[in-house]
Amino acid sequence: KPSGALISDKKYDAVWTLKQYVRSCKDYFALTTRAPVKFVPHLWTPYFMERAIASLPRGQKFGYQPGRPRWRICIFEPNVCMVKTSVVPMLVCEEAYRAQPGFLEHMRVMNAAHIKDHATFMHFARSLDVVNHGVATFEARLPTYEQMAQGGDCIVSHQWENAQNYLYYEALYGGYPLVHNSPLLKDYGYYYPDFDAQQGGQVLLDAFRRHDTELATYRQKATAFLKELDVANPANIEAYTRELLALYD
Repeated sequence: KPSGALISDKKYDAVWTLKQYVRSCKDYFALTTRAPVKFVPHLWTPYFMERAIASLPRGQKFGYQPGRPRWRICIFEPNVCMVKTSVVPMLVCEEAYRAQPGFLEHMRVMNAAHIKDHATFMHFARSLDVVNHGVATFEARLPTYEQMAQGGDCIVSHQWENAQNYLYYEALYGGYPLVHNSPLLKDYGYYYPDFDAQQGGQVLLDAFRRHDTELATYRQKATAFLKELDVANPANIEAYTRELLALYD
């Protein structure tokens, strides 16, 4: 693929970026562009998601369905670079599976077709009970709504300095239990810190025990949060309008 350059000899008036990059990229953006760095809201709307869900085949339904005795877990990290990989989510599932094998029906590692036969990844995967017991599969890339509608009950995720992800919003929109390590979403889904896969496994089992009985509250909180992200939210319109006008001061 042709390379793309973020930095050039052009004059920049400002850099707009997201809160997830405050720690890792603020100075990089400021020094390389010689421009002020502004943090703007992350935006999401269910508009496209609703239309995608409407296109699902008859018999497939997107949205969490309570009552299953065992969960089918999906991992959607892209496995393209180190900031979002399936390694920690797999370890989270492994920790939970060793403690309570009966809770897990299937662990589906998506976006893994290009790495599943890599020697290093194979050595890692074969160290895990979830793999050796035939509970795990490594699959190609599919949209979230398709995969969850075909057979998913829970999403386990991990990021490194990428704490705002559309995957989270899609999971919350569907009422699915989201086990994640995003400090910007601590109050939503089921949070574990940093790279702590052992605590993540405990959090996953806690979600398994609680989610069905607390589903109404979970959905209510998720709906309120997603409204904060909406492109039509007056606070978001005001924030972007303010930054646009500042360019002409």
